[in-house]
Amino acid sequence: MSKKLLIIEDDENLRNLYCECLQELNLDIHIAGDGIDAFKKIAQNAYDLYIVDIFLPEITGLEVIKVIKERYEKAKILIISAAATDPIVKKAMELGVCGVLKKPFRLKEIREIVKRFI
Repeated sequence: MSKKLLIIEDDENLRNLYCECLQELNLDIHIAGDGIDAFKKIAQNAYDLYIVDIFLPEITGLEVIKVIKERYEKAKILIISAAATDPIVKKAMELGVCGVLKKPFRLKEIREIVKRFI
């Protein structure tokens, strides 16, 4: 049975790029374009790894992380941010995310990190 991954990213082009890049890992990849869609998917399924863009419209990545951690305390969460030193990223680390990937990054990096966490 393949591992389940939820990618929460509001930029459709990036979502598609991440999916394409990670396809070779034979994961069951699910996507959410915003926090509301993410909440629906989180309520329906547990995932082996969550990739969360920290800056989402309407519902922030921090709020999404809080919900994931409330529901699945031991969830593995990787955040993606353009500002890896931002206080918001520090807060995400305090909430228990297991990694930060700073934009811009090479696709090879996301593949290696996902392999390590899965």
